[in-house]
Amino acid sequence: MKVTFEEFKQKFSEAIEDEFLLELEPNSSFKNLESWDSFSGMSIISMIDEEFGITIRSEDMMRLNTLEELYDLLLNSI
Repeated sequence: MKVTFEEFKQKFSEAIEDEFLLELEPNSSFKNLESWDSFSGMSIISMIDEEFGITIRSEDMMRLNTLEELYDLLLNSI
């Protein structure tokens, strides 16, 4: 399955229920968002598992900072 960055960003935005995220660039740090918290991280892990069948560890989420890094991890896991 091939997913585009825009599709991934849409799913990311829906998972943490923040439409503002659609304006983010690949090198944007999602951890600096006002709406970001530990629940957001768990929501993203759950969304990636449900949508793409990929298990992301919480340790991976902790070391990643940008949407592009998370997207790359997803692509490399497919």
